[in-house]
Amino acid sequence: MQRQNCWNGVDHLQMYYSDFGLRENAFSLTPDPKYLFMSPRHVEALAHLNYGIDAGAGFVMITGEPGTGKTTLCRHLLAHLPEDVDAAVILNPALTPIELVAAICDELQIAYQADPVTLKAWTDLLNRHLINSHVAGRRTVLIVDEAQNLSAEVLEQIRLLTNLETDTHKLLQIILLGQPELRQVMAGHRLRQLSQRITARYHLGALSLEDTRRCIGFRLKIAGGRLSVFSAAALRAIYRLSGGVPRRINALCDRAMLGAYALHRRRISRALIYQAYAEVSGHRARMRRRWWAPVAMVACVCGLWLFWDSFGGGQLAVLQTHLSRLSQPNDAPVHRTRPIPIVGKPEPAFPESATSAQPQTLPAETGDFHRQLGDATFYTGTDDAFRALFKLWGLNYDALPGNSGCERAAQAGLACYHGRGNWTSLTRHHRPAVLEVIDNEGQLHDVVVTAITDRSVVVHAGERRLQFSRADVENCWLGEFILLWRPPELQSALLKKGDRGPDVIWLRQSLEWSGREYGGASPPADPSRFDDELELRVKQFQTSRGIQADGVVGATTVMHLRTAQPPADVPQLVPSARTE
Repeated sequence: MQRQNCWNGVDHLQMYYSDFGLRENAFSLTPDPKYLFMSPRHVEALAHLNYGIDAGAGFVMITGEPGTGKTTLCRHLLAHLPEDVDAAVILNPALTPIELVAAICDELQIAYQADPVTLKAWTDLLNRHLINSHVAGRRTVLIVDEAQNLSAEVLEQIRLLTNLETDTHKLLQIILLGQPELRQVMAGHRLRQLSQRITARYHLGALSLEDTRRCIGFRLKIAGGRLSVFSAAALRAIYRLSGGVPRRINALCDRAMLGAYALHRRRISRALIYQAYAEVSGHRARMRRRWWAPVAMVACVCGLWLFWDSFGGGQLAVLQTHLSRLSQPNDAPVHRTRPIPIVGKPEPAFPESATSAQPQTLPAETGDFHRQLGDATFYTGTDDAFRALFKLWGLNYDALPGNSGCERAAQAGLACYHGRGNWTSLTRHHRPAVLEVIDNEGQLHDVVVTAITDRSVVVHAGERRLQFSRADVENCWLGEFILLWRPPELQSALLKKGDRGPDVIWLRQSLEWSGREYGGASPPADPSRFDDELELRVKQFQTSRGIQADGVVGATTVMHLRTAQPPADVPQLVPSARTE
């Protein structure tokens, strides 16, 4: 079927969809809640939002780079609000203080005879409505999107709205959604009173490579398609070029699928992704290929051959052997980023005990990290890395059900922690981790790090265990890592000031185990109550671990508490390089 050079309405759109088995556009840039992919980061952000509503927290702030899914998350929240919650949503925050209060009244459908002429008149109307709603057993939440655009005067007015309260309850819960600039605004001296009233903060980061794959597959499945239309190399290119930002991912996928349709292709290659990136962004990204390397090697060998042959050296036979190997590159491919698993391939030779990640002896092999990434025997696929990591925990990766390493970990009572940082960030966790690295051709690999010293790193890949310099690995490392941890059995997903119960007792014990400075000066009157002193100690612990010090104990803080006093059967980085 010959494609036309222009689109003629719905028929061509349906042809485009049908080529990929889609019912609709899977990668629309509109914030449709049904296409919200709940990555671990989005799950935790949603938990903070629900906490702000359910607990009557008063003030919650969610920040994130443009395109990370804040608005879509907000719409998901609105679609699942409890029946007794009324919501006022402000999408255009470029307002004056009086316009803000008036817009809230309009959102809540507050009736009035004529436009009030003063800010006090509008505020009085709002206050009466909130009191009546509270008496009727209803709650009210204000959600402000793009809050980084709020002026200092409007932010101060929002602070004053938090004063609308009874003796025991806040009448208005407020949620601010904004870009990272909002955090800088809140850190200013002028708004310190408002910043002190924020009871929960969360920064929504970009997706990891694995979550990027899962996000694309999720959206295709919702629209009726399949992930197999994208090659593995294309998926890696999408992650590299988008930086894991969902909006950029959607734009690249949509444009690449359109390009594939125009070229009569049913499968999307890495080249199509780069072409899509050039069209979407306006500039090209270079696909790095080391085409000169084999040419230079052959030229070097030929030169040596001629030199020794001319001077009668006895090395001609040896050189001929090396040259014959170079002439047959298909027998040993120079690069396999995600090799197809070989049935019956022996598992990596790691220590059988799961009580320590320490190898029996330091690896004898050393070498250049870039060169090893191109070695066909240096298996660096995602499954290979997780298989090695599971072995350290005494688990058989292939025997556990699941489509990903994190899903299989959940079957064994473990959880994945997705981190981003540097060697200091990694050693704080004191656990072996999967690192995502990139080679000179822009291809992504996964390796397991089990030991870190001041100068060297021990890396596992398939059946190989090698030691490299930290500088070599750091030059290839993107800063992302995944480690496994065993969550404690807690009743609540979030712990905060005012909570009571056995979870709070566990928190106190964990802080005491983490160090005397977090244990408190004297025993509390009620150890099961989350009081002001405990909140201060939690903030001190969070600050020491590089966590945002909001005093709210979520999954990240719990994981760090478990790291500070790990169970005996948790594999650890060796030798100890913890930097508190």
